Amino acid sequence: MLPSMSDPREARVRRFGFTPELEDRILKAKRCFIAGTGPSLAKVNPVTLQDEVVIGVNHILRTDIRPDILCIADPGRFDEENIPAFGGKIIVPKHVFTRHKAVLGKKSCYSGLEYVDATSLQRNIQHIDQFDPSLSKVYWAASVVADLAIPLATYLGFEKIYTLGLDGVRSSFPSSHAWGNDPAIYGPPDTMAYYLYQLAGQLAAKAGAQVGNASFGGVVQAFPKVSLDELAPGLVRRELDSDPEGKLALFRGSLLKIARGVHDTKSWRAFDPLKSRWLRTHGKRIILDGAAGIEDTAEAHFYLEPSFVRPDWVSFRSCAMTNHYITANNSFSSYDLRTAAGIFSPYFSSFPLFQTPDQAKPRIEFDRMLATIDQQSKAVGNLMVAHDRGI
Repeated sequence: MLPSMSDPREARVRRFGFTPELEDRILKAKRCFIAGTGPSLAKVNPVTLQDEVVIGVNHILRTDIRPDILCIADPGRFDEENIPAFGGKIIVPKHVFTRHKAVLGKKSCYSGLEYVDATSLQRNIQHIDQFDPSLSKVYWAASVVADLAIPLATYLGFEKIYTLGLDGVRSSFPSSHAWGNDPAIYGPPDTMAYYLYQLAGQLAAKAGAQVGNASFGGVVQAFPKVSLDELAPGLVRRELDSDPEGKLALFRGSLLKIARGVHDTKSWRAFDPLKSRWLRTHGKRIILDGAAGIEDTAEAHFYLEPSFVRPDWVSFRSCAMTNHYITANNSFSSYDLRTAAGIFSPYFSSFPLFQTPDQAKPRIEFDRMLATIDQQSKAVGNLMVAHDRGI
């Protein structure tokens, strides 16, 4: 008989055949991290994360985060390239093991889980009022974080469960799932995914675990947003790999030149040389200002850090409001200051740096095309409303 939630934690952990070292770390830990594959993982320091118990999912091995446990619930998200070299524990339902037995049969893999498939789940999801106490089955609906990773973390006895890289697949346009490494595969509709997350959080709480979303930005609000900064020092990437001096950043159609700041030794400023304007904060709004002396104020100074989607791009953290970043909700919205635990698009809150104006031309053209698409969408919507009123 499988150990249930009411059995000692040691019995539940022992079931999976972890190495003695990992078993000991799990039993000593009160919290764990579940690493999804959203682009905001780029902002997470993988070195510091090695001190934590990490459950990864799907194509997490295509990033630079190496989990202790890998969960896969969808056989279509099996990483044929990287799993053969993975040295951690793999946990899958039986149907995934059957499909990939040639690889998983050679790995440290636990596959003793039944599953309830997506069509049955959608008919009966409202009747699920607790996780299976013995974790003999999982409810598979193509969202492995909700279906397998959170139930597993709860079963293993973690009191606090924090998700990373949970950005919202379709809302992460255009870069999602391990930085675009599997662009042809989509998750369930956002509304369904958010409901599954919310349900998983509620069932975890019922079993004594709390789930928080420590992802940078994103749109998933099913779990309370948590600042990764506050969980442990060093979990956030802060240092750039190269000197940004003199490079160009694109902001709302203007190319801004990066210059060292005078606010403190680590600050930077961004200047539009064509119109003699400086990037600055105005409350929580972001503007370009040509007022005399504005470039010396704290509002015109920023800390440049690795971005929310790629370590070689930058994010702008305000010197005036030091825990706030320049962010946008999408390609059409205005820029505002938000905390890392806020709701925003990781991609459109990240800035590539260019050496020359010519290098920036493709990005300028992409922005122009996106603006055109937005205008067309609004025009079609107005026509549809006018037509519907006449029906």
